[in-house]
Amino acid sequence: MSSAAGELHPGELCSLWDLMIKFDVRLLIVRLSHIERFEKELCGHLRPEERPLEPQMKSLGEPLWANDSSAALTTEAGRKWIWATIGPLMDELKPLGLTACQLEIQHIWNHADRWTRLQLADGFAALRWKVAAELNEKFFLFLDKQDAELFEREEPFGSQMAGAFPSANQELKDAAQCISLGKGTAAVFHAMRAVEIGIRVVAREVGKSFDVQQWNDILNQIESVLGEWRRNGIPGLLKPDKDAKLEYLSRAAAEIGYFKDGWRNYVSHNKRPYDTLEAKSIYEHVGSFMKILSEHLSE
Repeated sequence: MSSAAGELHPGELCSLWDLMIKFDVRLLIVRLSHIERFEKELCGHLRPEERPLEPQMKSLGEPLWANDSSAALTTEAGRKWIWATIGPLMDELKPLGLTACQLEIQHIWNHADRWTRLQLADGFAALRWKVAAELNEKFFLFLDKQDAELFEREEPFGSQMAGAFPSANQELKDAAQCISLGKGTAAVFHAMRAVEIGIRVVAREVGKSFDVQQWNDILNQIESVLGEWRRNGIPGLLKPDKDAKLEYLSRAAAEIGYFKDGWRNYVSHNKRPYDTLEAKSIYEHVGSFMKILSEHLSE
C-alpha cells in the first residue's frame, strides 16, 4: 500500500485509511461547511447568533464587514477570518491536485478588500462548486484485501524466478493486476507472453532461436533436437548430466505444448474470453512453470 506521506499517482494502490489521512476529508468538510455558512451570512441568510465569528472576534466585538448593506466591503477582521479559513485550504487541496480550486482561492483573496458582500458570496459559492467539480474528476477503484494483495505483488513467484526471468516476472505481475481488476482475458494474454519468454530461452538452450514464428514450428524444432540428443547424446556432457538436461528440457517442451493447445491458441486468435477464475488458474500454472524453469535457465 502507498504511504500517506507522499502524493498519489495514477495506477497506484492506496487504502481507504490512506485516503482519509492523506486528504484529511473531515477537515475539508468542516472548512467547506464554514465557507458555506459565511456565504449565507454575506447574503443575509443567517441570524446574528449563527454568524461564524471566531471567538477572538466575538470578544473584540469586531464586525466582519462595514455595515449590513449588500454592497458593504469587508473589514480587516473579516479579511483575517477569510484568510484563516481559505489560506490553510490552499495547502490542503494540493495533495488532491485541485489546481482550479487553488486558483479560485487566490482569486478570492486578491479581491477580498474590494469585493462587496454579495461578490464575496458569489466567490465562495464558485469555490465550493469547483471543489465538488474537481473532486468528481478523481476516481478510485475499490479492491478487496485479497485482490489488493494480488495487485501489489512485485515478485509473484519468488525472487529466484524474478531474477532469472525479469521480463516474465513483469508479464506475470501485469497478469496478476489484470486478475485483481476482473480482466481475465487480458491476464491470460500476459501469462502467455511470459511463456513466450520461456520458449525463447528453451529454444536458445537447444541451439534454436524464437522470434516471430508460430509456437508449433519452434516446438517441432525443439523436439527434433531433443530426439537427436536422446539417440546420440549431448556433445560435451556425460550420461548423468545428459539425462538431467534432457529431463527438464523435455518437461519444459511438454508444458509449452500444453499451454499452446490449452490456452495460447484461443486467447491469441480471439476464440474465447476467460473469466477471472480461469485466468487465475492459468496464471498460477504459468508461474509454477516459470519458477521450475528458473532453477535451470535464465534470460
